[in-house]
Amino acid sequence: MKYHRLYEIVPEFVDEIPGLDTEPGKLYIRIGEKYTFLKHLCACGCGGQAVMQLGTPEEHGWTMIYDGSHISIHPSIGMTNHECQSHYFIEKNKILWLRPFSSDPSIFDFAVLGNTIQDKVDHR
Repeated sequence: MKYHRLYEIVPEFVDEIPGLDTEPGKLYIRIGEKYTFLKHLCACGCGGQAVMQLGTPEEHGWTMIYDGSHISIHPSIGMTNHECQSHYFIEKNKILWLRPFSSDPSIFDFAVLGNTIQDKVDHR
């Protein structure tokens, strides 16, 4: 099935993370006293929901940089539990597409090789 890829996402700070009424192209951010959660629909358009908890790299969580209008999320977002297997970075509101996840370990983790984000972007 062919989906409509997004190339940009807009951050929206909320008091509560939305349920099923999540809108495509929005990254919902809930900053709590103890935890911060992010949620968005998969950028490939498949309708899969990505929910992330911010944390330190040691906690294997995501980190967020927000400059007042642009947001970046690290590390990459991988929809490994969804059929689409989408894989992308969010960098200054832009979605930078990577190759889909694969069960073939020879084409899996570019980050281990020390390449830059631009080296990993799928330019299709």
